[in-house]
Amino acid sequence: MALNFYDVYINNLAETPKERYLNDMDAVIDRQFQNASDWDTVQEEDSIGAGTYTDLIVRLNKVFDPRAGIKLGDEYRKIIYKDRQTTEKLGLYYQYDSRYWIGFNPDFINLPTSSNIIVRCNDTFRWYDEDGVYREYPVYIDATDTGMGLEEDKYMALTKGRLQSYVQFNEHTAKLLEGQEFLLGREGKRAKYRISFEDDFETDAILKLKLSRYQLNKDVDNTTLGIANYTERPQFTLNVEQAIAEISIGNTIQLEATLLDKDGQESDKPIAWSSSDEDIATVDSNGLVTAIDNGSVTITAEMTNNTNVNDTSDILVTATPASTIEYVISPDLDSLLRTQDENFVVQKLDNGVVQAETFTISVDGSTTASSDEYSFEVLSSTSFNLECIKEGNSVSILIVPDADVGNSFVKTFELKGYW
Repeated sequence: MALNFYDVYINNLAETPKERYLNDMDAVIDRQFQNASDWDTVQEEDSIGAGTYTDLIVRLNKVFDPRAGIKLGDEYRKIIYKDRQTTEKLGLYYQYDSRYWIGFNPDFINLPTSSNIIVRCNDTFRWYDEDGVYREYPVYIDATDTGMGLEEDKYMALTKGRLQSYVQFNEHTAKLLEGQEFLLGREGKRAKYRISFEDDFETDAILKLKLSRYQLNKDVDNTTLGIANYTERPQFTLNVEQAIAEISIGNTIQLEATLLDKDGQESDKPIAWSSSDEDIATVDSNGLVTAIDNGSVTITAEMTNNTNVNDTSDILVTATPASTIEYVISPDLDSLLRTQDENFVVQKLDNGVVQAETFTISVDGSTTASSDEYSFEVLSSTSFNLECIKEGNSVSILIVPDADVGNSFVKTFELKGYW
């Protein structure tokens, strides 16, 4: 008995007044709240920017403004959590009643009754980021548009016509810039707005933005999708030079990838490489492939920040691959029109892989055209220029691989007129 009395004494001594109060309040809440029947289920975002949700049992109440003593509109709800909350809820998205809501004003964190004011998101920010990735986030718009209407859905932005918006602050919305534009409203009634400036909201979980009415441009804005400047969005294409290649075990092959923007200019945005089976072949960060074992493998190059932009190369790894030599002249032309002037590049391919081969290039004796009917110039050890001056005959070009003279070949071009 003495031991039991000691245990009780120690337990009571260790319980502080605050802990005793919280324990008593938990018991009251358990009786008066948790045993009630009017609980709702909402989906709460797992963390800021996660985009994944977990079911949560809560009570949803109307919200009153204690200063004015009036009930706020239906776009506000007060969540009362079934369990005491210990983490911040501000800025989290919620799904309830087929709508998105955003945590707007949490209170009583770590107290017996944790609650959170949530506000219903009534629109969506939609845009393409600098890497060409589509983004969309629910937004709460808190203002009345008083823009002056002009003809053809054009508006004059007035100072009083600014909209106040609230959106979750995360790694993507953090990159929104002053001057960035959005289409708001339902399809068929969309209007264009521009970020005019950002306000501090005393938190790093919600981004408060002022929006000003801006002129809709149907040539660049997609009113169906609700995306401003849709035709001007960043777009990229990626191309791997060697689409198919064959190498032997232990050897390497250097793959090259070119990333172009929508204007056809080469972009320096980062590219990542990966192998579909590293037991057959590996690839490093620069596209160097190393053959490991027999089999087929796909090597993929993709934009680091936009994996939808990618291209592949299919690699066959064999113990002793058969060597297939091919000589290619590009562009692939068999004739030239009068005044046509072309630069040609000669390449040697072994199993589809471009080799570092050089050539001796000259006019062949089988040429029927006289020297005043064409112009020929060697540009480098792998390229030449040919121009058609007069039609009627042909020019034959002799190409001799410096490392393999026995495989020399002749390429003949017909010299043609306009008709």
